[in-house]
Amino acid sequence: MAKEHGQNNILVLSTNATLKYNQNLRLLKKKKPKNIFFVPLKHLAKKIDQNLKNLDALQGYINALFKKFDKKNIKSVVLGCTHYQFIKKQIKTALQNENIEFFESSVPVSRRVEFLLKQEDSLEQENKGSVTILCTKKDTLLEQKLRDYLN
Repeated sequence: MAKEHGQNNILVLSTNATLKYNQNLRLLKKKKPKNIFFVPLKHLAKKIDQNLKNLDALQGYINALFKKFDKKNIKSVVLGCTHYQFIKKQIKTALQNENIEFFESSVPVSRRVEFLLKQEDSLEQENKGSVTILCTKKDTLLEQKLRDYLN
């Protein structure tokens, strides 16, 4: 996506699983493109969840993650996990570039969902709806964090 917009010096941030199982990313990485850096971030999504009320607390951690890209003049960052959109400010600070262009999957995914709902004439126009969250185990701390976040 960033490459299609003529960008160079691109960081592709993802979870380990996304980098491992996303066929498009695997194929692109296999070509070893110049000036595209793939960065699997094992624990970042969890740390974002744990610090939703104070994301600035992650700045030191994020600085350390991106330290090796100081001299790469990063122009674009592809956010390969929906969690990462919450730390754009911290990423800009870590990379010392306020003009970084971000590319994220949430916008095209939401457009696709909207298209499919319209096809089925299932798009509610009155902004009514509900959120259902399913977990594999009972976790009262997670429940409270979700209530705080969604309110």
